[in-house]
Amino acid sequence: MMKRIVEQGRLLFAVAIAAFGVENLACAHSSGANLPVIPWVPSHALLAYLTGVLFLAAAVCIAARFKERLTAILLGFFFLLCDLLLQIPRLVAAPMDVGIRTTAFETLTMCSAAWMLAAVLPAPNILLEPWQSLLNGLLKSGRYLFAFSSIVFGIDHYIVFALIVSLVPHWIPGGGWWWAHITALAFILAGLSIITGWMDRLAATLLGRS
Repeated sequence: MMKRIVEQGRLLFAVAIAAFGVENLACAHSSGANLPVIPWVPSHALLAYLTGVLFLAAAVCIAARFKERLTAILLGFFFLLCDLLLQIPRLVAAPMDVGIRTTAFETLTMCSAAWMLAAVLPAPNILLEPWQSLLNGLLKSGRYLFAFSSIVFGIDHYIVFALIVSLVPHWIPGGGWWWAHITALAFILAGLSIITGWMDRLAATLLGRS
């Protein structure tokens, strides 16, 4: 069962990275585009093309099982570098801006997802101690970065609760108010479960399926 979940997660992650790559290429191709592209780097055409190609190459490597662990590790570093250089300074300057905070933690979530994937893939011990232990510890931190981001997303749901309610389609039974509460609590409780290790696998599975 766990092997099947990991396999599904690996392929879904590859699809998401490929979609990011396509979006970057589309933004680069559109001469009138002036919006930042994933992971929210400045929308310079050459930079967008380069990022798009790298994402597509990474997606192929992960899906085809070609150096997939190394690819996931490098992707995690790439997202973390983008976060530290581009998003964290903006967040420090405007810590109460929910939009900026969401963007920063979305990038951190992608970093943590890449490292969590790498942590469960076969690990050839090609590094000498203590570098191997340092790398293993870094990959294990992915779950805590992911969990903390999940809690932040849940809290932010309550900060902009009226907006979240308005995003729920009217045709969904129960009304927006109810589903906005469920979503916020799901993020928070899943984050707490992953951090503490109590029913963490179930919490992560349910969060992914939602």
